[in-house]
Formats: sequence, structure tokens, C-alpha cells
Amino acid sequence: MRKLDGGLMIRKTSNAVVIAILAAGVFVSTAAAAKPVKSPVPFSDVTGQFCEDFPVLVQATTNKVFVITFDSGRVLSAGAFKLRLTNLETNEVINVNASGPVMFSSDGATVTLRGNSVLAGETGFFGPGSPPRLSLISGSVVIDLATGSVLSETGRSRDLCARLAA
Repeated sequence: MRKLDGGLMIRKTSNAVVIAILAAGVFVSTAAAAKPVKSPVPFSDVTGQFCEDFPVLVQATTNKVFVITFDSGRVLSAGAFKLRLTNLETNEVINVNASGPVMFSSDGATVTLRGNSVLAGETGFFGPGSPPRLSLISGSVVIDLATGSVLSETGRSRDLCARLAA
């Protein structure tokens, strides 16, 4: 397991990433506090084989994301988050709004992405045998953080690989 800034655990050691989780990405300490704790969330460029036929560079063009940690242990991420996605073989670029919000369960077992979120993962990231994925979700997605498996997905899903392949 790889430990990201603030303690969020991602189970893969490769560049596979769930962008929305990285956007929410700081799983700060859940020590009891009288007031919720608000923290900014840094984001670094990420490159990965999120599309079957080509690698993709993911860059934040706007990052005003913050997390709020409540004394119950629940974590909420919100704020403007826009991404530039680049097909590294053709230099085709698309821009997407992935501002969420994102909510972590108080026990840290699941994360729920709502609104506009980007799911990005290399082969196997979303569970054993799962294909690479780069999608813009407008709706709700619940992910099991122990396995990376998508537990439920509602709303509209757009294949960003198809758009980047054009």
C-alpha cells in the first residue's frame, strides 16, 4: 500500500489513481475536535495508463479543494477542481470540471463521489481484472477503499478515453 499525504491509503504502488480521491486526498487525523478542521488539498500532476491504447497526463488547472474533517471521523471534500487531460501520444487535450463533492465514511471504509467527478485507474485498480478507466461521472459513485471496487454507480458516465482518442 502506498501512503499519500495526510494518511489516505491507496492499495496500488503504480501510478494508478482515483483522481477524485486524490482531489479529496488528505485523510487527516480523526482525533476528536470541538470544531471541524478545514485543510487545503495539494495536487500533483499524474501520468498513467488510464486508457487502454495510450497514457494520459492529468493536471489541475484550478485547485481550490479543501477537506473538512468532523469530530465523528467523517471527511468531506469540496471546492473548485478543474483538470486538463492530455493524450500523451497525440497531445489531444480536454478540460473537465471534477469539483465533486467527495465524502469519506467515518470508518474510512468507503468514499462517495457526487456531482462531477473523474474516475481514473489503471488495469486492476477498480478490482481484480478490471480494465483501465478514465470517466467523468455526473451522479454518485461509492467505492470500497479496501478493494478499490465500485460498489454502486448512478447518473451519467462519459468515457474520456474516447474523447481523448479523437
